[in-house]
Amino acid sequence: MIRNVAALLQAIQSKEIESIARSGISHAPTVGTQYEGLTSALLNRIIPAELNLEVVTGFVEGIDGTLSGQIDCMLVRGEGVPVPFVAGAYKWPIRDVLAVFEVKKTLFGEDLTDAHDQLQSVMEKFWPYLDTVKPGDGVDIAPPRYVYGQIVGEPAPVGREFDTLPFDKEQVLRLLINDHIAPLRIILGYGGYKSEHSLRDGFLNFLSRNHSRPGYAGSSLPSLIVCGANSVVKVNGQPYYFPLRDGHYLCFASSSENPILWILNLVLTKISNLYAAPEWYGRDLTIDHFSPLLWGRAENHGIRKGWVYTENVISKKDLGTVPALTTEEWRPVKITELQAVLLGLVGNDGIHRDELIRELQGIGETEHTSFEAAQDLVEKRLLGWNADKLVFLTRHCATAFTGSGEMVAADMEDNRLFEWMMREEQWRKSSSQSKPPP
Repeated sequence: MIRNVAALLQAIQSKEIESIARSGISHAPTVGTQYEGLTSALLNRIIPAELNLEVVTGFVEGIDGTLSGQIDCMLVRGEGVPVPFVAGAYKWPIRDVLAVFEVKKTLFGEDLTDAHDQLQSVMEKFWPYLDTVKPGDGVDIAPPRYVYGQIVGEPAPVGREFDTLPFDKEQVLRLLINDHIAPLRIILGYGGYKSEHSLRDGFLNFLSRNHSRPGYAGSSLPSLIVCGANSVVKVNGQPYYFPLRDGHYLCFASSSENPILWILNLVLTKISNLYAAPEWYGRDLTIDHFSPLLWGRAENHGIRKGWVYTENVISKKDLGTVPALTTEEWRPVKITELQAVLLGLVGNDGIHRDELIRELQGIGETEHTSFEAAQDLVEKRLLGWNADKLVFLTRHCATAFTGSGEMVAADMEDNRLFEWMMREEQWRKSSSQSKPPP
């Protein structure tokens, strides 16, 4: 469904871009305003009308009353203050800004730095606000805690456990929480870099040119950069994430898929963390594909500490054939009968390793087979070790039998398991009916 929505919005966008071109206007500020207006119109089509969210232009206001640079397009809730004598422009408090867009007709080199710096003026208002956020303020950090478990393979720490985390894992969790609370920052270029590979190079050059400047690492970097038909996507659990590889965290990936698909997913994820997303969102079994671009690991060397990045080098020739990070479609995890028993033993409170082995030995399993079955579920991110205790990494784990007799398990937080089971049943019935009679 989401791909159909993205394709429809892309068709509308293409027609409106043609309309802008036919208008014959060459005055640069007016042309810029036209593209900003197009972006606002598309965003208005994305957000559910019943949520009373607004799309405005103007300035983000910090808790001290200071203002960001002028923002082309903002998705906001609550109430802002109109800018006197500027129609449609507002000052909007940082706590109620959900997303900000910096719109460019074309995006090359220094344009990317300029766009980032404009969005960075929003982050300068965000950091002081973040310092004021307390546990009782109603900010739900369950989503980034869940994503941390899926990335790292162990549950997010609770309370003082946070102080015992190694520096690299601590920084992963901080980044996930910060990006969860901060406004989305999207750079939207309608033209510029012509290919996915040139956009990848442009993004890496942008980081290299500014590596010593504050605000060019971690949570300060944009959520999404779109340039024509290509995109660079931040992989921060909003909604995309991947398990660590050799201790390294996938920070950014690139794609040549319909950019509106990425905008839809980022905006609707942000909305669903606060409200109810559209009923159809989260049911799609197709999986978005992209190519790894930048891996990172937070390192602490005394007075020098921070993110160290490693480029995922892919030639222009090989970019179209690089192995996908994901499968073509979502499916639940296939499990054995032993693993189904094991999931039942873990329960809501988890189970200590010695107790788990003892329980499974009671039904005839060896320590080796028991531990092997548990580790397989850890690798598949259904379970994780919290010291010597095995706990769920899912939010609501469910197991099911398929029509073909397989056992599967998945997180029931969204509707994908239900959709997958329904489709599998339809395929099974269709296949059985198409078989010739004996």
